[in-house]
Amino acid sequence: MNSILKDEIGLTLTDTTGMMTEWPFIIVTADPGWGKSTLLARSFGGQVDKPGALFLLTNKQVLRPYASWCRENPEEVLGLNMRTVFAWNPAWTPAAAKDKSILDLPPFLDGLAGVKVVQRPYAKGGVAIKVIPKLKPADVGSRAPNLELAYRIVNAYSAGAAKGVVPYSGLVWDEGTEFFRRWAGEIEDVEDWVANVGAIKTSLADLRKSGFARRVGMNEFVDWFTNVPRSLECFMALVCHRADPAYFGQAKTDPPQRMGELKYRGGPQLTTGPLRTAVSAIADAVLEGVIDNLGNRKLMTKLTETHFRKFRDFGVGESIAIDQFHWALYRAGYSVPRPLGEMPDLTVAASGSSPAALL
Repeated sequence: MNSILKDEIGLTLTDTTGMMTEWPFIIVTADPGWGKSTLLARSFGGQVDKPGALFLLTNKQVLRPYASWCRENPEEVLGLNMRTVFAWNPAWTPAAAKDKSILDLPPFLDGLAGVKVVQRPYAKGGVAIKVIPKLKPADVGSRAPNLELAYRIVNAYSAGAAKGVVPYSGLVWDEGTEFFRRWAGEIEDVEDWVANVGAIKTSLADLRKSGFARRVGMNEFVDWFTNVPRSLECFMALVCHRADPAYFGQAKTDPPQRMGELKYRGGPQLTTGPLRTAVSAIADAVLEGVIDNLGNRKLMTKLTETHFRKFRDFGVGESIAIDQFHWALYRAGYSVPRPLGEMPDLTVAASGSSPAALL
């Protein structure tokens, strides 16, 4: 960030010219199967001639729906010059698709109808994907060091950004709920590799002494992790399951005089209520995916007494239809490609989108 303005008392003020266009820190939360992963890949996978986000996945099947969506919507993929998981079928053209069944001539080399599976390299327009497994591939009885791997990946991204050589626009953690569960489990069990995570200042000796110290260690890591997009001015997203609000009286240790009072708002499903609150507070957008009584999928943007929701731009209403999410980001000024077609009115609540949309 460039500081170029001096005031009358000698302070150097911050240059805010990039404030409206820089990539946001977004949390998308919804029930499993709602379409969170495809939504993020469509919006932040990038374009063939421009950087896309690095997708850090718990397993490679997470982006299978996106690969399927690209196959079913090849004209939009071409129109936006979107990055894809698999290479285009050289025999496919938009004109040919109108005359032949997709099963006869699939647009991508993704295995459909017996065609050869060919992954598209990032350098040639593919989506950047890195799987962080829960278990060691060579020894499925042993836990993989997720916490250390996450720390090393973010440090590598940071070092590349400082040198101006990072090839990605940001980081997407999918599934964020599972990653937080893994990280907390490794700290709780005081795995040896926790000592290699510089963001955790609490010593291994102290971590082994008490549960309080282990909670402090997790908080130290999460505080560092959630400040990454602020420090690097890069895009970051957490794709999380949805957690319901928590009320006093649901735990045996809750004071009886507060029975029934709200304890924690609903929001992203993380390991504890306080973490949910802290992570939601620092994000630019916390969007809750819901399905209305007509079967339409939409994103809720407004904070309520019981749910964390927000979208830091007044150009968007209380909800966003799922097929207008990309438009909402573009309308807000974030650095995403302009969607196809005409810009909808995003200041009114979403009236719905096609429930049959493949997500």
